Amino acid sequence: MEKTIKLRAYSESAKPDAAPDSRALLAEEQNKTRNLLKEVVRLRESLKQEQAKSAGLEAKSDEISARQTAQLEKVNAQLDEERRLSLEYMRTVSQLRDSLQQEQAKTAELANRADELEGKTRKLAALEARIKELSGRIGRIAAIAAEGASASGK
Repeated sequence: MEKTIKLRAYSESAKPDAAPDSRALLAEEQNKTRNLLKEVVRLRESLKQEQAKSAGLEAKSDEISARQTAQLEKVNAQLDEERRLSLEYMRTVSQLRDSLQQEQAKTAELANRADELEGKTRKLAALEARIKELSGRIGRIAAIAAEGASASGK
């Protein structure tokens, strides 16, 4: 993108036989031109340096951007894994709650059955006591009847 500017060292109007004032003006203009050319060369070099710096910074920026993208992808993958695990754990917790409710229902049913059986056991114990009592009475009645039969048979 460099442009080369060609300047004539002497203009056609400037001739060796020209007046001393025009030679002085010519020398001054040539000096200005040289200074401007030096400034153009210096600015071109400065531009090249700035372009090199800019390219270096752009490369660093691309590298940082690539690293950040890789880190974001890694974090996103970790987040996806954590979401998957969370959903799995939520399902497990739900299943365990259901199992717990079923077990609690079974336990309540067993407790009711145990209460029923305990009530029946008490009734049975009461009936056995009543049977013993009645057996004792029947035994006494039988003994009295046996005594009465032996007394009437004598």
